[in-house]
Amino acid sequence: MGEATKRWIAGQENPQRKRGKVPTAMAPWDENAYFDLPIERGFTTTGGVADSVAKANPRRVVLLFSLASASSYTVSTRSDIAGAGNGIIVNNTTLPLVITQANHGPLCQVEWFAFTAVPLLITIIEINLREWPL
Repeated sequence: MGEATKRWIAGQENPQRKRGKVPTAMAPWDENAYFDLPIERGFTTTGGVADSVAKANPRRVVLLFSLASASSYTVSTRSDIAGAGNGIIVNNTTLPLVITQANHGPLCQVEWFAFTAVPLLITIIEINLREWPL
């Protein structure tokens, strides 16, 4: 590799990097080392009360709520959502609800509750950060 190429890669001759427009790049497969494997679990709600379905986790970077059966449920960061008409409705006719740290900040990391009128099996998928990239 030539010296000019090495300087460009190091940011010494990359005008975009000098202006702060190009972050230090990492290959996608190298990024995987910083994340735990996805955790997928089914949760059967109690019905009639708000259940804690995702405890607060400062390492969580993705939280997904889904439903396979022909029904719906409500999720919220509030535990008093039972029958209040608050929260976000998740049903089987729409895409899953995906909350990411990159797009929604700390909303991904706080505790989440689900409310259903009757017991219902819901799917929750989480991705946690193992460590911050350097």
